[in-house]
Amino acid sequence: MTNRSLLWFVLFFLLGIIGTKWGCMWILIPILAFYLWERIRAFRENKKWVFLLAPLLLALLFFTAGHMRYDNQRQAFQEFDEYLAKESGTLKIKGTIIKKEEKNEQIIYELNHVQIEGHKNYFPYHALFYVEADVHTESYSIGTTIFASGSIRPFVGATNDGNFDAKEYYNSKKIAFAMRNAKLLSIQARTNVLIENLYHFKKKITEVYLKSLNQEEAGVIALMALGEKEFLDDDIKKLYQQSGISHVLAISGLHISLIGSGVVRLLQLLRFGKRSSALFGLVFVCCFGLMSGLGIATFRAVCMFFVMSGGKCLGRGYDTLTALAVAMLIQLWDNPFLIANVGFLLSYTAVLGVVYGNGILKKFYQGDKQQKWKQKQKRKKQEKERELQKQKQRNTIRAVSLLPYLQLAMQKVFQLAKETFFISLSIQIATLPILLYFFYEFPPYSLLINSILLPLIGLLLGFGILGGLTGLIHPVLGQILLWPCERILNWNEAICSLFTKLPGSMWITGKPPGWVMIGYYGVVLGVLVFMWRVNEKTEEEKEQCSNLLKIPVTSILCFSFFALILIRPAPVFSIDFLDVGQGDGSCIETQEGKHFFIDGGSSSVTEVGKYRILPYLKSHGIAAIDGWFISHGDSDHYSGLLELWDLGYSVKSLILSEHMIHDSTRQELEDMAKVHGTKLYYMHPGQSLSTKSLSFLCLAPKEEGRDTNGNSMVLLLTEGKDFRAFFGGDLTEEEERKLAREEQLPKLTLFKANHHGSKTSNSTELLKSLSPALTIISCAERNSYGHPSKEAVTRIEESGSQIFYTMKSGQISIRERGGHMWVKEKVVSLYNVTVQRENAEQ
Repeated sequence: MTNRSLLWFVLFFLLGIIGTKWGCMWILIPILAFYLWERIRAFRENKKWVFLLAPLLLALLFFTAGHMRYDNQRQAFQEFDEYLAKESGTLKIKGTIIKKEEKNEQIIYELNHVQIEGHKNYFPYHALFYVEADVHTESYSIGTTIFASGSIRPFVGATNDGNFDAKEYYNSKKIAFAMRNAKLLSIQARTNVLIENLYHFKKKITEVYLKSLNQEEAGVIALMALGEKEFLDDDIKKLYQQSGISHVLAISGLHISLIGSGVVRLLQLLRFGKRSSALFGLVFVCCFGLMSGLGIATFRAVCMFFVMSGGKCLGRGYDTLTALAVAMLIQLWDNPFLIANVGFLLSYTAVLGVVYGNGILKKFYQGDKQQKWKQKQKRKKQEKERELQKQKQRNTIRAVSLLPYLQLAMQKVFQLAKETFFISLSIQIATLPILLYFFYEFPPYSLLINSILLPLIGLLLGFGILGGLTGLIHPVLGQILLWPCERILNWNEAICSLFTKLPGSMWITGKPPGWVMIGYYGVVLGVLVFMWRVNEKTEEEKEQCSNLLKIPVTSILCFSFFALILIRPAPVFSIDFLDVGQGDGSCIETQEGKHFFIDGGSSSVTEVGKYRILPYLKSHGIAAIDGWFISHGDSDHYSGLLELWDLGYSVKSLILSEHMIHDSTRQELEDMAKVHGTKLYYMHPGQSLSTKSLSFLCLAPKEEGRDTNGNSMVLLLTEGKDFRAFFGGDLTEEEERKLAREEQLPKLTLFKANHHGSKTSNSTELLKSLSPALTIISCAERNSYGHPSKEAVTRIEESGSQIFYTMKSGQISIRERGGHMWVKEKVVSLYNVTVQRENAEQ
C-alpha cells in the first residue's frame, strides 16, 4: 500500500470529506504522521527531497480538494433550502430526463440541469418528477427536456432515532427535491438514443421473464439481472433481507465480473484476440451498466472493470486497490454526499474484504498453494495405487470404477463450499459494523445461508441472462433456459424460509457506538496484519506457529464480533416522546434496563408502527417491550401496536384500564394479545406497577364512562425521589377538574399535554395543581383538529411550564440526572433545563 501513491491521495481526499462532514479535522493528523514516516523512509533510500516534499504537498492538496468539494456542495443544498423557505405556492421548473422508472402505477423521472423559474442558475443536483401512469400514458424519452409547474416537496430528515432519513439518502444520490402531481407545460423532445433503446430493451427482456416464470420468480430475476425493481414481491424482498442475502438482488461487482469475464472468455473461445475481447467486453459491460440504471455499486464495478480492461488493452497489469481508488475518486468528486450512503460504504468495504481479507484468512487457515499442491499430488498418487488394486479384481461390479470420479466430484464440491465460506466470512467481517449502524439487527445464520446459496448465483445469472436473450428470439427457448432459474430460486426461498423459522433467526442489536466500531476495525486490521506476517514466514516456521495461533486468533476475532453486537451504553432512566404525526407514543427506559411504552399510534402517518416506532426500537436495541400501556380506544393511540404485533415484534405485557369501555377496540386488543402470547393486565385507580427504580400509579378512570376520551387511563410516573411525570391520554376538561378536586396531585417535573394540546383539555385547574416544569405536546404540524390550540398553549405557559412540540422538534428525549433534566430535540438542538426541586415538592 505504501507504494501506491494514487491510493494515498484518494485516501486524503476521502479524509477531507469526512473531516468536513463530521467536523473532525483531527483525523488528518495520525494518517498524515504515518504517511510522513513512510516518505522519510523513501527519502533515506533515495536522498532526494522530491520524494519527501512532492507527495506531502499532493496529499495536502487532495485533502483540501475533498474539504472544498464537500463544503461547496453543502452550501449549494443550503442555499436551495433557504430559497424554498422563502418561496411558497406553485413553482415552475425545467429539467432534462436522465433516468425513468415505473413503480406503483407511477412513472418516476429523474431530472438533471434543473432550473427554477426566477432563479438565474442551474442547481448542481437532480430532481424527481412523478407522473401518474395508466394504460394511455406514454413515457417520455430519456433526454427530453420537461417544463412543468407544481409544488416542490423538499426531502426531510429523520424525526425519530432510527427512522429513514430521506434528506440524507436522496442527497447522497444527488437528488434535492420531488415534484408530485405536477402540471406539464411543455417538452423539448431530444432523445438520448443509446440509453432510451437500452431502457426499452430491458423492458422487453423483463416481459420474457414475466411470460416464462411466476411473477415472484420473474421479479427476482429481473432485479438481479437487469436492475428492474417494479415487479419484486414485498414478501420475497423481506425474506431475503431477514436471511441476510439481500445483497444478491442488487447489481454489484459480482454481477459485473461474471458478465464481463463471461463475455471476454466467450470471445476468446471464438478466436478473438485478447485486446479486442477486452475492448468488446468493456463496451458490453458499460451498456449493461447503463441499462441497469448505473447504481452506486454498479458504477464502482464498471469503473474497476474499465481499469482492468484498459490495462489489458495497453498490456499493463491490474491492481485492485488502484482500480478501487480510481472509482472512489470519480464517485466522490461527482457527489461527496455519497460518504453517508449505505450502498456506497457496503460496496467498497465488501470489495476490500473479498480481495484482501479473504486471501489472508484462507491462507492462514488452509495454508498456501504450494502446500496444497503437494497434498494434491500425494492424493493423486494414492488414488492411482487404489485404482491399480481395483483393476486386479476382475469380478468386481462396474460401479466401483465410478467411485474415484464421485470422490473427485465431492472434493470439488467441498472445495467450492470452503471457498464460498471464506468469501462470505470476509464480507461479513468487513461489512458488519456498517450493517448494524444502518439497520440495527443481525441475522446470525446469514453466513451459513450465503455459503449454501452463493455458489448458485453464477448459474442463476448465466441462465437468467441467456434465457432472457433467447426468449426474444423464441419463447420456448427462453422457457427452457429459464427453467433452471425457477428451480434455483425455489431452492433459495426454501432455504431462507427454513432458517428464518429457526429460533434466534434475527438479533436486534441497536446502533453500535462509534468508539466500538472504531475499536472493532482496529482489532480486525491488527489481526489481519498479524496473519499476513505469519503467512509470509517460511513453510517450516509457518507450520510450527500457525497451528498454535489459530485458536487464540480465532478467539480474538470472535470476541470482537460479539463485542460489536453486545456492547451498548449502560441503561439510564429516560423518556422518549416519538414524533408519530397526529398521535401519541412514549417510550420509557428504566435504570435496570426495562422498557415500557405508553400509547403508540397515529391518524396522519401511514404504517406508523412499521416506519417510525419499530425502527426507533431497533436503533436502541430494544428487542421487546416489557409493558405497553394503552390509555383509551382511539386509533391514534394504539394503531402502531397492532402493526408491531403483525410484524412479529415481542410485547410481553399489555396493560389496559379496568374501566376501559367494552367495545370492538378493547376486544381487538385483547384478542391480539392472546394470539401473540402477550400477557394481559388491568389497572384500577390506586393500583401501581413498579420496578426497582420507578412506578406507574393509575389515577383514573374510576368507572366506565360513555366518552372514550374522558375514559382515558391516567398514569403518574415516579422515578427516584424527585422526578414525576403525568400521562393523561385524551382526558377531557371535565375529567381533569374532577381529578384535580378529588386527588392530591403532586407537583410535576413533566406533563404530557392531554389530547395533543386540545382547547377542551389542559384546564387551568389541573395545571395549577400539577405546576409542571416541562410540557410535551405531541401532534402533527398539519391536522384538521387545530392542535395545539392557542387557548391550551396560553394556559400551559401561564402555569410557568416550558413547552416542547414534537411537530417542531421531532423526537423529544428526556434524561434526568441529579437536579438537572436534559431535553434533547431530534430536529432542533440541545437544551439544559434546570428543575427547581424545592418548588416541585411544595
